[in-house]
Amino acid sequence: MKKNILAFTFTGISKITANYGENQGNISSIQKIYKNGRAYPMRSSESLKYTIFNLAGFYDNLKIDTSTKVATKEVSDEINLRNTPNLEGGYMSVGKQTKIRKSSIRITDAISQTPFNGTTQFHNNLALANKYAKDNNLNLQEKASECGLMPYEFEFDDNLKVFSVTVLFDIFGEDENFDIHLSKEEKKERLLLIVNAIKNLTFEVKGNLDNAEPLFAIGGLSDRATHVFENMIKLEDNKVLISEELKIRSKDYHVGVRSDIFDNSNEIKTELNATSIDEFFEIIKSEIEEYYQD
Repeated sequence: MKKNILAFTFTGISKITANYGENQGNISSIQKIYKNGRAYPMRSSESLKYTIFNLAGFYDNLKIDTSTKVATKEVSDEINLRNTPNLEGGYMSVGKQTKIRKSSIRITDAISQTPFNGTTQFHNNLALANKYAKDNNLNLQEKASECGLMPYEFEFDDNLKVFSVTVLFDIFGEDENFDIHLSKEEKKERLLLIVNAIKNLTFEVKGNLDNAEPLFAIGGLSDRATHVFENMIKLEDNKVLISEELKIRSKDYHVGVRSDIFDNSNEIKTELNATSIDEFFEIIKSEIEEYYQD
């Protein structure tokens, strides 16, 4: 195990549905980031954080404060990091005294590796409108508006996206505002919940349940408090690009890959010493168990 561990870092590739930004009439547009003169679909870091925290059960004890007419996380001597894991995501409490704690869990946007191609889905509520017309003895074609018939459309993207998650150990489970220092066992349990949430990542989009489990994963306990592989993992023609720098840096971490997804899966296994995705997460969990036993 590395000396001077500062963080847990993870970068993965998942098939993630882009989330939605602004609506114009009955048209929903996905969020995009623009680079190199092209638009790339994305799922925002806030959406990822919410989903991961929700899957980890971190929202179970969260209390909301609206005393300032703005919804914020409630924080006090009674409601704090010790019994409200969601506060690992940071907070700003504005009462008699302003208290701020930075997030100990940093998550990037999930950005598509393929430019947006303008895919649009068209839908309507014909079944509901037809039922209303039948119940009220109306002609749906003549009284479409009265029956509430409404066509709608939305952009859609569920291409492979790259995202990173890093947990900063110097503030994870720590809150100086309330003199809270969780035990090693408590920190371990929280971190394992985060890791399990990443492994079983799932989104609900437009009423559909989307499996976003990592198909490629790299990371582990790190002596660098940053997203170590954020700018190194790239896809091209359904292949994970394996640079010399990536091969060198990956030797200090762990790599997992689904063997039936990428065209160069065998190369990934050979050059990066990759295991299966399930093995990758088991290794990560064992590493965390070992770290918090020290």
